[in-house]
Amino acid sequence: PDRRCDTRNPFGHDSWHVPEEARATHGLLSIRQVQELYKSEYGSYADMQTLSANKNTAEIIQSINKDPKYVFEIISDGRTYTAIARHRERPGTRRAFKLSPDGSITEIQEK
Repeated sequence: PDRRCDTRNPFGHDSWHVPEEARATHGLLSIRQVQELYKSEYGSYADMQTLSANKNTAEIIQSINKDPKYVFEIISDGRTYTAIARHRERPGTRRAFKLSPDGSITEIQEK
């Protein structure tokens, strides 16, 4: 089959929500870049509030938080972090994703 118009998302599931899910994964990967930038400067990872207030990361974090469909959360103890993307309007019926510091993105099941 012709794969030029393949609409499957990176997790291998066919979905009508691929554009939304692609934005979620893009936002999570942007968070990873921001975390690595912050860690290279300060030696630790940071939570969303800290990244939003930092002059070098605030603009990117603000851009990520403007996503109309997904809300992003970052939990960090300084040594590690987890970033989560949840659908804004339908968190129980749309897919949610988790990013680990190694760059792996996994789907999480939420009720």
